[in-house]
Amino acid sequence: MTTSPTITRPPTVTITADNLERIKRYPRPPQDNGIGLHFHVDLSPELIQRTITNLKSIRATWTLIYAQDEQLTERAAGPCFRAGIMPVVRIGKLIDEQVDSAAYVHSLRRALNGSGFPHDPAHPPLYVQVFNEPEDFREWRNGVRPSNWADIFGSNWAREAVRVYDAGGYPGIQTLDRDGFDVAVDAIARMGRQDIWQRAFFAHHNYGENHPPDYPYDARNQADKPGCTIMEDYICALKFLAHAAWMKERLGFVLPLIGGVAFAYFLQRWIFLLFVIIA
Repeated sequence: MTTSPTITRPPTVTITADNLERIKRYPRPPQDNGIGLHFHVDLSPELIQRTITNLKSIRATWTLIYAQDEQLTERAAGPCFRAGIMPVVRIGKLIDEQVDSAAYVHSLRRALNGSGFPHDPAHPPLYVQVFNEPEDFREWRNGVRPSNWADIFGSNWAREAVRVYDAGGYPGIQTLDRDGFDVAVDAIARMGRQDIWQRAFFAHHNYGENHPPDYPYDARNQADKPGCTIMEDYICALKFLAHAAWMKERLGFVLPLIGGVAFAYFLQRWIFLLFVIIA
């Protein structure tokens, strides 16, 4: 009788010494403890201060800010920097909407200047996520995702990522599936701007959909689908392993992952991961 193999641990990518040094060069907050929380979506002055108080109460050193324009970016990021909390800004624009991503970088820089936030002046911590979940119809005008959505996303993301990079920022890419990531990588290659990967990061969304933490390697799933790995089924907490594999295959190295969905942050020595808990 032939039995199917049981996978006992998730596959991993090899992080070289050079890749590790690359990750270490990314700026982090002072006394980084890896705790992060999504910022309040209402960026009124009262709620900004209240949210910062809440962040400090859990000793957060990171936060993800959804900002619909550069003025709101500066309004929310400034108090975060002054509180010693590193803001990561997600541009609050639709994928097929006009946007000047460089303006968000400039706003973050203004918020950083004079804040007293410890950092290397040669590498200011200006993290900007460009667009979000291109697979989701809600991220497109009129709630309609075009049939050629991947091509549009890849082209638009590449254009804005270059703007973020040239303005001195760290551009973030966010996709749920492989198609969006691949077309963005191809678009950057066509532009001849592979240099942006020196400061890019992957915005990680690891939706669990009620799967157990070790899915797809848990006993129940392996009984149902023997030998199933993260590469075949990555709707789970361990999705970062699939993302790392995508990056290693297409870029030759793994970018830092900064995640903006409901999971706690943890730090491994070989890769930098921030899972932000939605408030």
